[in-house]
Amino acid sequence: MFDITERKAWEKQLILAKEKAEENNRLKTAFLSNISHEIRTPMNGILGFLNLLNNTELSESEKEEYLHLVHKSGKRLIETLDDIIEISRIESGELEIKENETDINETIQFIKELYKPLALEKNLQFRINKNPESSALRFITDSYRLHSILGNLIKNAIKYTDKGSIELGAHIEEDHVRFFVKDTGKGIPADRIEAIFDRFVQADLNLSREHEGAGLGLSIARAYVEQLGGKILVKSKEKEGSTFSFTIPYKSPA
Repeated sequence: MFDITERKAWEKQLILAKEKAEENNRLKTAFLSNISHEIRTPMNGILGFLNLLNNTELSESEKEEYLHLVHKSGKRLIETLDDIIEISRIESGELEIKENETDINETIQFIKELYKPLALEKNLQFRINKNPESSALRFITDSYRLHSILGNLIKNAIKYTDKGSIELGAHIEEDHVRFFVKDTGKGIPADRIEAIFDRFVQADLNLSREHEGAGLGLSIARAYVEQLGGKILVKSKEKEGSTFSFTIPYKSPA
C-alpha cells in the first residue's frame, strides 16, 4: 500500500514538473517572439523612411517629418537593445552596485524634468509629491540604478495612461526611503498583478501589443530594487490606475 501511494505521489510530481517545463517553454517562446517584434518594427521603420528620403521631390517639411520618425525608431531600437543587455546582466549576476551620495529632492526633480515632455505628448499632468522631511536629505545608494528604476516606472505609467495624471514622490519611513509612481491609467487585472514583474509572463499578457515596448522595464526595475536591498509593491484597480512603490534602505552619508 505504501509503495503504491509513494509511486502515485512520484508520478504526480513528474506530471507537474512536465507541465511547468512546457509552460516555461511556451512563455520563453512568447518572450522571444515579442523581442523579435520589438527589434524588427523600428528597424523596418528606419529602412522604410530612409528609402522615402531618396525621393528628390519631397518637400522640406516632409523630409523633416521622416527624419524625426527615423530618429524615433532608432531611439526605440536602442532602448530595446539596452533592456536586453540589462536582462542578460541580471541573469548572469553581473550587476555591480556603485554607491554614491544621492539627494532625494534633486533625484525627484531630475526625473520629472526628464520625463515631463513624454507626459505632455499625451496631455498628461506630471506632479511631484515630496515629504517635507525629505527636504535636502541625502543618503547613500546607487543613483544610476535608482534613476533607472524610477525611469522604468514612469515610462510604464505614461504608456498605460491615456488621460489624467502621473505623480512621482518620495517619503522617509523609519530606516528606509519610499519612492512611488502613481497614475490614473487603465489599471491591472487582479489576476495579473503577481505576473507583471516576470519578463516571460509579461510578454504573454498581450498588454504590450497595444503599446510600444518589449515589456522588460518592470522586470529590470524589480531586479534593481532587490539588488539595492529594497522591495517593490504595486496596488492597482482596473480603470482607476496603479501605484508602484519601492523602498531603498536609508544609509546616512559619513
